Amino acid sequence: MKNQKRLIHKIKDFFSIKVMIVFIVIMILFVVFVLPAASAYSEHKGGTTRSPDTSFFYTADDLYNMADAYGNQGRNAYLLMRFTFDLAWPIVYLFFMLAVLVNLLRGFDEKLCNLLYVPVIGTLFDYLENIFAAITIGRFPKKTPIIADLTPIFTMIKWVMLGLAFILMVIFLIIKIIKLFKKKKQLA
Repeated sequence: MKNQKRLIHKIKDFFSIKVMIVFIVIMILFVVFVLPAASAYSEHKGGTTRSPDTSFFYTADDLYNMADAYGNQGRNAYLLMRFTFDLAWPIVYLFFMLAVLVNLLRGFDEKLCNLLYVPVIGTLFDYLENIFAAITIGRFPKKTPIIADLTPIFTMIKWVMLGLAFILMVIFLIIKIIKLFKKKKQLA
């Protein structure tokens, strides 16, 4: 518990407003330039943009069907993307979310800082999804029971946690805006 509080304080200390602005810019640049390029590369090499990463619900059989549809070149491209782009992307969105959430939570009850674990958990499951999907697709046409079965579960947990993180960001942004208007109204 003490280590957990220390970690939260280190996170809060690191993500100042200036650092938040830097990560917002990095996120925007990534979304505008890197994501479209990665998507185009995947589509060009694999013939499709369908991927476990962008799905919410799929099965192990769907994962095998994706691997089959990719073909040899597409599977190789998929693996390359998991160990290049998909190492960086989760860090980018995690730092963006942490920076924004830390700054939105300033002035609220200290216990709310535990909400910072939501994007961390989402990111952890993103990495698990990527590792397990890469193993399954890399071994195709061989089957990978358990690993292929767990991959969709990791994907769903990832999306639920990251969706929740964005919802929290919106909620606390709205609360901050309302507080700001109330404060301005009181001063007027």
